Amino acid sequence: MEIFIDIQLQSNRPEGYILLGTSLETCASDGDRERLLESLYNAPAMLTFGQIPIPSCLKRKNTFEPVIFLSLHMHLNYYFLRFLSQELQEKLIGFTLTECYLQNRYECIIGLHNNEEEFFIKLNLYNEFTCLAFPGEFSKSKKGTYNVFKELKDQKITTIIQHENDRSFHIVFENEYSLLFKLYGSRSNLLLFYKNNCVDLLNKNLVPDREIDLANIHKKTNQTYENFLSEKGNISALFPAFDKEIFSQLYLMDYEKKNNEGKWDTIQELLKTFQIKKFILKSIPPFFKLSFFPSDKIIATTNSAIEAANYFERYAGQSFYFQKEKKEILHYLEQKLKKNTLYISTIETKYKALQEQTRYDEIANILMANLHQIPSHTKNIELFNFYTEQPIRINLKKELSPQKNAENYYRKSKNQKIEIAELEKNILRKEQEKETFLVQLNFIETCEDLKTLRKYSKEHTLLLDKVSKEKEQENLFKRFQI
Repeated sequence: MEIFIDIQLQSNRPEGYILLGTSLETCASDGDRERLLESLYNAPAMLTFGQIPIPSCLKRKNTFEPVIFLSLHMHLNYYFLRFLSQELQEKLIGFTLTECYLQNRYECIIGLHNNEEEFFIKLNLYNEFTCLAFPGEFSKSKKGTYNVFKELKDQKITTIIQHENDRSFHIVFENEYSLLFKLYGSRSNLLLFYKNNCVDLLNKNLVPDREIDLANIHKKTNQTYENFLSEKGNISALFPAFDKEIFSQLYLMDYEKKNNEGKWDTIQELLKTFQIKKFILKSIPPFFKLSFFPSDKIIATTNSAIEAANYFERYAGQSFYFQKEKKEILHYLEQKLKKNTLYISTIETKYKALQEQTRYDEIANILMANLHQIPSHTKNIELFNFYTEQPIRINLKKELSPQKNAENYYRKSKNQKIEIAELEKNILRKEQEKETFLVQLNFIETCEDLKTLRKYSKEHTLLLDKVSKEKEQENLFKRFQI
């Protein structure tokens, strides 16, 4: 079966997968599905089908069939964060912040404790992988960390507030400072507020974030049937937290086929799902996602939002780091191979030129055989080349005698032989390097797990020169803005 994806450029990367029919299993054969999902993942895409935002449409026999969107970002969904912030509220009131630092430019760690235990918050801020996790313990790197939000050190948490219909919440401390977790996918950020005003933020490139007013961050709506009618079915106006997966779920519930009353009942039925504290971690190779909705390929089910976040970070994080590191190593090897191939081509051209030109020892022999025919103070002379049986014009130094010119060419001959030998040696060495790169590329391309990838990379010192260059940079945190 041929599958064509019709793409409209809108973002650097789609935020999810597509399903045919009502489930991943019904979409096509395994091979077709994998190719389809891989194409979508690697291509920027976003189309709209009716009122339902979906990443693409399938074009089959000149007709477009709708595909169902399955968001990979439920862990950043308002309805999930509502449960998560509630659990954090119950857990962390009275805890003191002991440290807040960057483990690297994309990873922020917050350490908390009370008289009985420690608690850690880990925020990943990669564009492709933003998530919260709560590891039971965390080992701080001895080098490369950078403390942030020092105003919060040794301050106790007084409350945690979830923002209505928004993918954000903030932690309030006793000194009237607040830490806002803005979880907007690739535009996520961590912001420090004093009272209602932003005073600092991690990702300083997100300049508009400085204008966020903590007092007006809630997106309050009057979610009644009367307002639904007055909005003429504009779901987003009443339910701004509905994301692509929720719209797709409405589509699967035949929302579009119902009258206004039926549509409203469908929405209410769906909202009941978000009142149930049950979180499902699904496997959608090569990725994982959290969901409220049951399906096959379930990895874990839990009633704890904190545990669900940890499940997601563990499985999805491993997949993300595997894909990220694999891509980096492949790019590294491809660049090495490209440079290697260019170098071989350059030295082979030089070697060929040296082989084709008349050798200096032959020129010296021709001069010695014709000393009697060469006048003194001559710049060049044409003589018979008994090697090729053709005339040859030879350049001379007019201040030297014919015999001294021959001796000069004998000296050049020694250097020429050394140069040719070196070129041969370098060609052989680079050909062996090329073969090594090809073997390594083949292994990395077929590698399927992070542990094997890292072990192989370490054993073969892949990316070692890249890491060395990064370590040579002085004070990394002064060289970029978070």
